[in-house]
Amino acid sequence: MAIDWLDIFTKLSAGIYTLEEAAKVAGVSVAHLEAQVLTASRSGTGRMAELAGRIIARYGITELGAAAAGSAAGTTAATTGGVSLATVVGGIVVFALLAGGVYVLSGQLGRMSADDPVQAGPAMLNRAESGDDAQTPVCPEQVQTARKCPWSPEGYTVEPCGPGFCYDSGPRGTGACEQENQNVPNAHVGYTLEIICNDGFPNAVRDPCTNVILRCEA
Repeated sequence: MAIDWLDIFTKLSAGIYTLEEAAKVAGVSVAHLEAQVLTASRSGTGRMAELAGRIIARYGITELGAAAAGSAAGTTAATTGGVSLATVVGGIVVFALLAGGVYVLSGQLGRMSADDPVQAGPAMLNRAESGDDAQTPVCPEQVQTARKCPWSPEGYTVEPCGPGFCYDSGPRGTGACEQENQNVPNAHVGYTLEIICNDGFPNAVRDPCTNVILRCEA
């Protein structure tokens, strides 16, 4: 039976599933699930990319963490004489890290109002040890805080969200972490408060540390 990733991503982003529960429903390892989320996030467009960004913010999924999980699963499979899917996924992720450099998808944008221009997070750029001009963002530790969105009413449950995101609570809310600053150049807000790039500007430019959409470009 085919895996309904859209349903799984939707329930993960809303906090209905934990990572372990979602992995069990999909019939894959947690490492495989995290790799699937990171792959969807890197696409930068579409509903799956939006949900993946919320999942990363909610559960603090990082490239480094996915690689470590895959490596641990691979070690267990080797001692039992078997080759698991987690081993393969872990190897792919580790290779990607070695080829492209490690960066942690975390950081702190600080609270922004819905009318303020979107600003990039405090990523610091370090030159690669090889001495070439390649630069890799090094992000500060991500801290999740429980804060409601500015448009949500008072008196309802508020769950923790990552930097740049707020919890859309209330009877008409989405019950999920949404991008707090929705004033994104060349974009508009969808029915479920996701940021959608306008026609002619299909490329979403994201903050490398928080996955917040900064602007849409042609």
